[in-house]
Amino acid sequence: MLDFQVEYRDFGYGSGFLSPETNTTFYVNIPKNASSFANNLLEKSDWTSAEIGRKNVDFTPVNDVVVILRDPIERWISGISQYIKGYILNLDVTPSIFLQNYNNVVERILFDQPNMFDDHVWPQHCFFENVLPNVKRTYFYVNENLELNLKTKLILKDVDSGSLDYHKSSDDEELKILTEFFSNKVYPPTGDSKLYEKLKEIYKKDYELIDSVELIK
Repeated sequence: MLDFQVEYRDFGYGSGFLSPETNTTFYVNIPKNASSFANNLLEKSDWTSAEIGRKNVDFTPVNDVVVILRDPIERWISGISQYIKGYILNLDVTPSIFLQNYNNVVERILFDQPNMFDDHVWPQHCFFENVLPNVKRTYFYVNENLELNLKTKLILKDVDSGSLDYHKSSDDEELKILTEFFSNKVYPPTGDSKLYEKLKEIYKKDYELIDSVELIK
């Protein structure tokens, strides 16, 4: 599904981190799934940046692929906000100007194929289903327990939380404005139920995946 998009957006498909020394665990990167935080935490725990297909990297020892999942609609709201900030906003188009010009036409374009803009909104399953497909997966879930769960389950260093990059949209005023706008557009009681159901249908496979696997929450 993503072959043509990966090259177009210059995204490193199958990128992530290998556990130190034995290389038996591989964390696969999924944008908007606490990836900046996870990358930072693993790097500080001496994990090594790696990418499937890269020369001189041996993935043979890997017996566990670590995947971090997130609520699909919550992720879409964060992802589309990041897309707009990265590709639409500039000195002449601020968040307020974008919202002032938001209309039914803009909305129909955004929700026509809401999962296709860039890697921030591509379905989560696409990022790892073809990555070492015969290796078992360990699934974590994005919530307030994620940091502790990663440190405990992966036996990571006791890194000072204050030194980690959490990359929260609430810390970026432009992203905060956009995420609040789209949250109000989608979620009840202010949101449009048709848009909410459209997103649920678009990300149906991700929701099925989340419901069918054992999540570390």
